[in-house]
This record gives sequence, C-alpha cells and structure tokens, in this order.
Amino acid sequence: MSPDAAYDQLSRALEMRAPKCNGDPRFTEDRITPTVAKELAEICWTCDVALLCRQYANVADPKIGYWAGHRATPRPPTSNAGRRGAAKQTRPKRDTAATAAAKRIAWCRAHAARLRDAVSRGEIEPWYLDTAAHYEAEADQHEHASGAA
Repeated sequence: MSPDAAYDQLSRALEMRAPKCNGDPRFTEDRITPTVAKELAEICWTCDVALLCRQYANVADPKIGYWAGHRATPRPPTSNAGRRGAAKQTRPKRDTAATAAAKRIAWCRAHAARLRDAVSRGEIEPWYLDTAAHYEAEADQHEHASGAA
C-alpha cells in the first residue's frame, strides 16, 4: 500500500469520528519526552482509528510526531563533515520482514488484550471489543502470512 492510499483511508476514518488526539499539539511535536510519550500512549490505546494510524505510519515512515502509540523515528543529521573527529554516522538497521511481522503480531495481540481489559473494568465502552477483534484478526493474518504458529 502506498502512503497516499494509507493516508486516504485514515482521513476517511477521521472524517467519521474525531479521535482524542485531534487538536492535541503534543502528537505532532519534534521531540517527545518519555513522560509525554506515556500520556500519548494512553490516549492511543483506546483509539478506534489506531490501526489505520499505525498502517499509515508504517508505510509513510513519518519523521516527527506520535503515531498509534509509537514515536516517529527522527531522521539522523545528514552530514557531519564539518566536525573534527566526528564519528561516521550509520543508519539504524531495519528489521527483517520476519522480525517486523513478529513485532506487529505481538503489538496487535497486546493492544487487543488492553482493550478487552479496559472494557471489563468499565473504563471504556463495550463497542471497543470490535476494535479488539480487528487487532486479533490482523494478528491472525500476519501469523498466517508469515507462517508463524
């Protein structure tokens, strides 16, 4: 899926319902402290568009902000040529497809469990169980596609 297609899906979902992050400038800041990240994650855990938000973030690879419970990966400086004795900059290693799939499966399962727990404690509305089911289905699809058991 292209970033444009993922953004279109996310935009359509956002037109139907406004998430709690709507208008919160902390979600688009360049630098996010661990304390703020924890607060933002709590908002994302119960968001019914988090799946589309994460999908967009995965394909678009935004360099700033906070997306579906995760910080964007900041871009490293492009050059250190002017500094004396500066260490050579290396790109962070990307996960292999199998590692990325395993991380996504674990994230989906954990997110679904958090939603089910929050519903059982009465913290969120029961219709969030549908969102939990979507995360479980996504995890099942990733397991089937990757051959994981």
